[in-house]
Amino acid sequence: MAFSYSITGHWIWASEGWLYNLFKFRDFAGSTVVHSVGGMAGLVGAMLLKPRHERFGNNRTTDRYEVKKTKKFTPHELGFATLGCLILWLGWFGFNGGSAAYLESVPNVIITTMLAAASGGFFALIFSGILWLVIGNILYCFQQKVAQSSKRSNQTVNLFQGLLQFFETGREGIRVSLSDELKGSDDVFGDL
Repeated sequence: MAFSYSITGHWIWASEGWLYNLFKFRDFAGSTVVHSVGGMAGLVGAMLLKPRHERFGNNRTTDRYEVKKTKKFTPHELGFATLGCLILWLGWFGFNGGSAAYLESVPNVIITTMLAAASGGFFALIFSGILWLVIGNILYCFQQKVAQSSKRSNQTVNLFQGLLQFFETGREGIRVSLSDELKGSDDVFGDL
């Protein structure tokens, strides 16, 4: 990647680069030089590496894909995913701060980068929690509809009781519907 970035960076960012001169190509902060080239390198790397053994029917010993029932596959590890996010977040500080036009604006750029990432993570957490509660309530309603198809309740509740019931039924719906799915090979959620 370091070799590739230096070549494509020269094509676009140098005043004697052929893309810069021939097409008047402009690229600010690496949208083409960094992201497009990195994406293409990632695609080529994934095509060369191929899936892991027995993932999507891939057989590494024969280098062929076989149609057969695959084993239960654990797709990721939470620690590595978190570490990757933290490394990416630290990389943004250098990249965004280094892309600032004037030295005086670097502190503002770094603070904006930190606040944008933190608020994005916070609202993604809130949104995913609400989404899972809604999905859990839908699953709970389907379970209850099957169990009590004829019973109806005319009881009124206040807002707090309604929100509490929404949270409890959502949690119960997720727990019951996904308990088998969450019991993976590492048995992290084995107590559900």
